[in-house]
Formats: sequence, structure tokens, C-alpha cells
Amino acid sequence: MILFFDTNAYADDESREFVNNVFVHNALLDSGSDAGVDAYGFSPGVVVSGHLNASNARSPVVRLGLFGHGHGPSFSGSLNQPFSILQIQFDSDAFLRRHGRCEWYVWRNPQLENPFNGQWEAHTGAGLSLSQSLTDSLGGFVRAGRRFQGTGVFNRFVTLGLRQTGLLWGREQDVAGLALGVLNPSEGYRASRQLAGNEKNVELFYDWRVNEHIEITPNVQWIGNPAASNAVDHLNFVGLRAAYFF
Repeated sequence: MILFFDTNAYADDESREFVNNVFVHNALLDSGSDAGVDAYGFSPGVVVSGHLNASNARSPVVRLGLFGHGHGPSFSGSLNQPFSILQIQFDSDAFLRRHGRCEWYVWRNPQLENPFNGQWEAHTGAGLSLSQSLTDSLGGFVRAGRRFQGTGVFNRFVTLGLRQTGLLWGREQDVAGLALGVLNPSEGYRASRQLAGNEKNVELFYDWRVNEHIEITPNVQWIGNPAASNAVDHLNFVGLRAAYFF
């Protein structure tokens, strides 16, 4: 699903860019489980798409996806009530005469378990993904989403960030990024426990291309009010990712 929906030029690949999942995809669909994919992020489905104006390759693209959810991804349940997502994608170079993309989408999952009372319910929501080239080496992104029906731990979020290639310092294949995010807890979650406010996320990474086969990526993360709880003020993480390319 993530290959076709909620794509982003600067925050869409956890193997090379941001590590924290709230910056990689829509935090309600992926981390929030509204998409209903399996433990590895996969689900069987079908996608159809086309330009609004078939004779103009630069016209907006409309895309509809239907995917299995719940027990569907493991083929141990029915696929007759799929998770559905409808997206319209706009590409333009009007701002700074550089490429930018806007994706607006709505989704519906007909059956998810309420994490607080165990009842099954439908979830619907909408999301926005923006990416914009700012210079030859710098780009920025914004993501936002809101759940309108159903209950999850978080019902709203916004993330934004910048990604810079190493062109400025003579290492064109290196990549650095900084992102910020805020997740707003749902009313059901607020009612279930005492909360300190919104969860806040910050990530800084540097992807170092050692040679044509090896990349090493140190990253630093800060999470304020994790899970919006007042039990812990903040958490700090230092990570290291390594990748080998054949």
C-alpha cells in the first residue's frame, strides 16, 4: 500500500531516511494500525489509478486501493470488506520553479477493535502529504492526518522536516535529516488514564555512504510525553543503522 499512497520524496524510506515510523508514513494508518496490515507491513490488495485528464500527463492522478485487513493479510479471514483508500495527487513546479507534490487521501477500515472496550467498529479518516524541493540539495515535507470515526490511541498528528544531501560539503550521496512531530491523543485514550498532553517527536540522522556497498546511519531521537503519558517526561535514543548493497 505504501508504494502507492502517502508517498513522499523526503520521508518515505526507513532504510535510508528517517527511522521513527511516525515520520516515514501516516502515523494513524501505520503506527496507529488503521490500515490493518500484517506485522511486516504487507496486505493483499488491488490498486487502480489514472489521470483526471487522460490526454495530459501532468494532470492530477486519482488512485483507489482496496486491501485486506484484520485476518485478511494472512489469508485466514474474509476479504469481502476491504480497507479502502482514495487519493488525489497533484504535481507542480509553481513554487520556486521546483518540483512539489501534494497528496490528499481519505480512508475507511470497516472493522477494527476498539483498544479500550474491545468492541469492533469502523474507522475513517483523512490525510495530507506534501513534499517540496527547495534547492538543488534541500527538500522539505509536511504530513498531517485526522481520524473522524473510530477510536485509537491518537486521533490527530502533524509531522514536518527537512532533508539535505551532502552536495553542500562535497559528499553528494550522503543524506542528513531533521524532523519534528506532534501526536494528539484521542478522547477515548484521555478518558482511560491521566495524560500529560501531546506526544512530541524529534529525530536527527546522518546517512553516510562509506562506499558503493556500505551505508552507516547514526541517528538521535527525542520523544516528549511518550504515549502522551505523564509517567515519563521524555525519552532519548541513540541508534545506528547499517546497510550493505550488492
